[in-house]
Amino acid sequence: MPKLSYSRKTPAKTSLPSLESIGSERARVYPLIILCISAVVCLTLLLFITLPTTRLAWSSVQNVGHFFLFAALAVIYSAQVEKMLHWNFLPKATLIVIVLTFIGALAELLQLYLPARNASIDDMWRNLAGILTGLICYASYRYRTKLHPALLIINLLAAVSISLWVSKPTIKLVGYIALKSPLPAVLHFNDPFIDSMISTTGGAVTTLENLKPDTGNTAEQSLRMDFAKQLYSGVIFHEPGSQWTQYTNLALHIFNPNKETVDLAIRIHDAQHDNNYEDRFNTTFNISPGLNELLIPIEKILSLGGNSKKRLMDMQNIKELQLFSNSKKSFTLYVKGIELTRQS
Repeated sequence: MPKLSYSRKTPAKTSLPSLESIGSERARVYPLIILCISAVVCLTLLLFITLPTTRLAWSSVQNVGHFFLFAALAVIYSAQVEKMLHWNFLPKATLIVIVLTFIGALAELLQLYLPARNASIDDMWRNLAGILTGLICYASYRYRTKLHPALLIINLLAAVSISLWVSKPTIKLVGYIALKSPLPAVLHFNDPFIDSMISTTGGAVTTLENLKPDTGNTAEQSLRMDFAKQLYSGVIFHEPGSQWTQYTNLALHIFNPNKETVDLAIRIHDAQHDNNYEDRFNTTFNISPGLNELLIPIEKILSLGGNSKKRLMDMQNIKELQLFSNSKKSFTLYVKGIELTRQS
């Protein structure tokens, strides 16, 4: 009989992960977690955090916040992506731009489905400007020892220039509020940054200039309003002061350089306005050639022209004062000033 031989089976050796592999895996996972958390925080701030006021200046501050938020995100993503990918800076920067632009676009799309939030293409431009600024700042710091000093200075100037360009509307609004003339002046066109409180609609164009001497008054800066051949072509004055109830009339000093009388409609509404005609003050004046002083009793503005029995105008939160044309006729008017008076 053949001899039987027995062999002992040794168990297969199981290789334990090395400390190096664990460390490298963590080096990939931790940055990814930070990137995800940063994206969630960004979306939360954009979608659910709002400043507790509807004032124009604070709204502008919130808008410019997009720029600084995405600049910070670009720095965070640059630092974390560098730990995960050993690429050159340009491919990594391209990837970061794509990812952060997608996050910004996602935030704007989601705002379409949220009450009291509005999607805006301007916010997308602010996001992109912030991303580029963040990348410039990170690259300048990361490669500071390899870059020529002149290039570092150029990068710094580029980052500062972009920041000032994006922040310019906010800076002007804050400057106007700090330096504007006190009551009884509602709008004084010699005030610095007065143009930041003016917008147009229906093809109207505005320019700040001095009236000609034939007006019989000292030369002061006035607002020239060129109304287009379009219905409701007009000029909007944003947040024209408060505490109107302490006065008797709202006075508008308007110069008509034309040889014929023109009609000018005036609309005033507060922050509670629901876009219905009855929920605002409306009136129309015939503007004769030469200088006109239009007086509107404050009591009529307060009672919404006597047309509404639902509520009174919130005189502490006047949102807009509009001047516009009710006809498809082009003409030019000058506003010398808008003030409150106590005359009867």
